[in-house]
Amino acid sequence: MRTLLVVLLALVVSHTDAGEAATYYVDSDIGDNGSEDPEDPATPLETIAFANTLVSAGDAIMIKGSSDPGFPPYYEPIVPTTPDVTYEGWGTARPQIVHQSNAAFTAAQNRCIWLKNDDYVVVKNIECNGETSAFSGGYVLFQTSDYNEIRDCAFIGGRSGIGIQSGEYNRIIDNLVDPDLGPAPSGLDVITFSTDAKRNLFEGNEVTDGEHGTLRIQGSMNVVRNNRLSNPNGRVFEIVHELALGHPPADRNVVDGNEMTGSAVLGQTGTVNVFQLWASRNLVRRNLIHANGGTGIKLTRKTSGPVLPVEDNRIVHNVFYANGQDPDNGIQFDLAGFHLQSANGTLSMEGNVLANNVIQDNNQTSDVQILIDGQPLQSGTGTQETVIRSNAIVDTGSARIFIEDPPDYCEDQVTTPPQSPATIADYESCFPSLVSGNLGTAPLFVDAANGDFRPQAGSATRDAGAFLTTTVLAGTDQTDIPVEDAGYFFDGFGIPGVDGDTIRVGIEVRVVTAVDYANHILTVDAPTTFAQGATVTLGYLGSSPDIGAFEYSECNDGVDNDNDGDVDWDGGSPSGSADPACPDPYREDEGPACDDDVDNDGDNKIDWDGGPGGGTKDGDCLNKPWGYSEGGSSCGLGFELAPLCAGLLWLRSARRRRTIVERG
Repeated sequence: MRTLLVVLLALVVSHTDAGEAATYYVDSDIGDNGSEDPEDPATPLETIAFANTLVSAGDAIMIKGSSDPGFPPYYEPIVPTTPDVTYEGWGTARPQIVHQSNAAFTAAQNRCIWLKNDDYVVVKNIECNGETSAFSGGYVLFQTSDYNEIRDCAFIGGRSGIGIQSGEYNRIIDNLVDPDLGPAPSGLDVITFSTDAKRNLFEGNEVTDGEHGTLRIQGSMNVVRNNRLSNPNGRVFEIVHELALGHPPADRNVVDGNEMTGSAVLGQTGTVNVFQLWASRNLVRRNLIHANGGTGIKLTRKTSGPVLPVEDNRIVHNVFYANGQDPDNGIQFDLAGFHLQSANGTLSMEGNVLANNVIQDNNQTSDVQILIDGQPLQSGTGTQETVIRSNAIVDTGSARIFIEDPPDYCEDQVTTPPQSPATIADYESCFPSLVSGNLGTAPLFVDAANGDFRPQAGSATRDAGAFLTTTVLAGTDQTDIPVEDAGYFFDGFGIPGVDGDTIRVGIEVRVVTAVDYANHILTVDAPTTFAQGATVTLGYLGSSPDIGAFEYSECNDGVDNDNDGDVDWDGGSPSGSADPACPDPYREDEGPACDDDVDNDGDNKIDWDGGPGGGTKDGDCLNKPWGYSEGGSSCGLGFELAPLCAGLLWLRSARRRRTIVERG
């Protein structure tokens, strides 16, 4: 008996070793659960459920798909029984799992993918197809499951959704979610992160439909970035603090680089907000919210339950364009790009910041770009202060803000009929400590009508943005940096594959590795020397941040700036031909900076590579190709600061919003 136990233990150890992981094949057409060699794709198993009985941690189950219309789908869910298993489609098409109501299943089992107490499970390249629009289950359900990944899948048809009831560090990446929900909203949110869903990633997905809403978050420290979200039936996104149910606050979520468009325009009266934020301490940045029927973003209280504060949200570097109107039918609604409502003064709105955004051509009926009601903008009270700074607030007729109930000390300056709101200048005069530095000049987008919101070379938004915060003390060779406000930044929350922000502390480029929000301390990846009052902000090109979601880059503007016959384009933007003089799209300019006979980086050496043109050889330029940028033209910061370029890779990933590949 002892010998047998030793042999069995040896087999287990051998099988779970990283080099001995097994791969099992499943084929709904020719598979046989009695196969003697299920690790051979020529002799596969028939069902996923039977494959589950064979796997150990580290194994993979390959599920056959075929473009042959006669290939049978799988009428069974993926329900792992072992942690650390990969389920992946193979063949000429994604395998199709048809999920249907089954009286023998529990409600939770009526899913394509059900993860319950499962960790480190990966599901890739699977198609989940809702058989009927009346299906009451869902595509994916996470229950007390951590570190799982759903990637490159398609979820199509049915009245279904993806829900994380409880779980951390899960990743939902590069999927297509296209339910068939119809025109009549019935209360379904397609993607839901419940109150116990924390530190999860939703990235690179395309979601095309919704009923009540497309994506709803009630948990904390989740990251939603670089997705394309649309909902012709209602709202796209909401973050909700469910204190009425005794739940913790929905705070510290990061909503970054998403496109929200084509929403709330059919069958609606314009009362649906595209993005509704009724929670505190969330970070909303670099999103494109455009061409929707409702208000771009609204901060307000939840309509039921106790009055909850909506405080300390940071809404920065977004574009709110052409919202509050139906572009197909020419209908315009009495809404705005940004609406802040404090329920007639009964709701605390303290500490919200709206900075470095473009808010343009929303609600052209009354020219209102920013609508404020309930006295949430109160300089001097200390309880309702809201900051509006360095935004481009633009309408075709004029730049407009409207406050419904201004305080007495400012009433004469800004009280005007709603159809003729006060201007930016009126508010900046009345609230100088809260409303400042805003522009009324159009940003000159490359092609806003077609969703290209990069600024042109002559845009007034270039270098016109505010630095987000400053240091409160001086420091020498420190990795802990005390700042006025740490709420603009995050450290990745420990989510696999999510790095902390790349920032500039003065002229130094650093990566945030930890954030102490209570004490406003940023921990960075390298010792840093800084003065008291040094600027701290996200990475940028030029002398200051640009207003809007994108930084201007000559190497990605579609123009032949150096007249070499090649359009200055890095190969990743919507149009143009790649220029070999622009190997890095995040440089401020292109051209032979290493052969320009100028000391761009101030190191007392002429920036010359030793080639034609003369000058003193600079070690930073030796053996570098023509067009290599050092000094001031390497991201506009000096070659020594070039790591910032890597920190701006969100620009490249953001293009995915416009060029999502076919998922077939």
